[in-house]
Amino acid sequence: HVPPFGQARMELLQEDSPLLSAGGDGPMATLIVERAEDLLHEVFNAPLSLTEADRDTYLNDALQPMMELIRGARGKLRGPVFVTALAPLERSSLGLADAASPRGITALLARANALLAEEIAKHSDIYLLDTADMISEVGRAAADPGTFWHMGRVPFSTAFGAHLARRVMGGLLSLRGQSARILILDLDNTLWGGVLGEDGMEGLDIGGAYPGSAYQAFQQALKALTQRGIALTVASKNDEDLALTMISEHPEMVLRPDDIVAHRIRWTEKAIGIQEMLDEIGLGTANAMFIDDNPVEREKVRKNIPGIIVPPFPDKPEDLASWLLTNPFLECVELTESDLKRTRQYSTRAKITAAKREFQNIEDFYSDLDMRLTFEPYGPGNQKRVLQLFAKTNQFNATLRRHDAGALAQIQKEGGEIFAIGLSDRYSPYELMG
Repeated sequence: HVPPFGQARMELLQEDSPLLSAGGDGPMATLIVERAEDLLHEVFNAPLSLTEADRDTYLNDALQPMMELIRGARGKLRGPVFVTALAPLERSSLGLADAASPRGITALLARANALLAEEIAKHSDIYLLDTADMISEVGRAAADPGTFWHMGRVPFSTAFGAHLARRVMGGLLSLRGQSARILILDLDNTLWGGVLGEDGMEGLDIGGAYPGSAYQAFQQALKALTQRGIALTVASKNDEDLALTMISEHPEMVLRPDDIVAHRIRWTEKAIGIQEMLDEIGLGTANAMFIDDNPVEREKVRKNIPGIIVPPFPDKPEDLASWLLTNPFLECVELTESDLKRTRQYSTRAKITAAKREFQNIEDFYSDLDMRLTFEPYGPGNQKRVLQLFAKTNQFNATLRRHDAGALAQIQKEGGEIFAIGLSDRYSPYELMG
């Protein structure tokens, strides 16, 4: 539901507003978009008219409508709220000197966004989107609607709107536990250019000049994702010993065996190996993404493993890194300690699966694990992880309810008690998991 132009605040105040009933009983999210040029129009084209001493007084007054909109949305609408930070589409009248001026638009917007962030921090489940970063990705000229702003008050171009939609969709996927937590990678013409079995290690494109530099940049992007808990595995039709030697010893490789939590490098169908790895790690197909340059292999995996994420593959090696990092299924809204440990946990699960095979009696195996269960009261220290678990837990969510922070606060207000469940065992450190 999109309120009529300028009527969002009014709709929040009307009890019979379609905004308040939008989405029925299903999942809901809210996006608040404001133009810096509209909220700060008095000084936008004359920034030097405002002294530093008067800046906060002006901003508190100018931002009040947006602050009220944020408070009203959080108070009356369920689900996450996304707010776009303030960023300029128009060039400053100071030109290049603006960034260096303490009284320029750049400084003014930095303070305005700091005040927005302070307000948002007072509420739960509200997320500030970096509009300046999105505009830079699209390009300021490409983001400006030009004539359409003057004719119909269209705030952004179609290109920027599509980019914003992808970022918001990625945020929703992340919050609802539908993002990819593991990447399953092909090798030939994916991690490097060429075919290992035909070209040999010395004939592959990796590092150095183009296109090798593009494949190396792709590996760097993949390694960066491991730093926030996205695990890497390999599924490739190749000679295992030769492939592992390539990954271990080629001087231009960025990824090494320690970066890969599991692999199936053999000549059988990839879908079989992928399912084995997911079972070994204990992860469902909906949180796994398969990356392969071969459209035939992608289609076979898509058909044989329902629910797995199989994106199209870029046509040009130079697009690989940016394609990966802008994929909505790899978006991350916020990180918890559990996210940062996730790659190590997947490796641990694989070890547990291997250890399990050594026991003939399942009870003996569980006893040997030495599992310790802990109940800790819900509070500020574990709130983020608890909310994340409500969003991401599917197998044991018998009620199918997805409680948000407001719902949990209401339970406590009515006298209910909430506990987070933690577990540790012989192989795994303590982690909240329920």
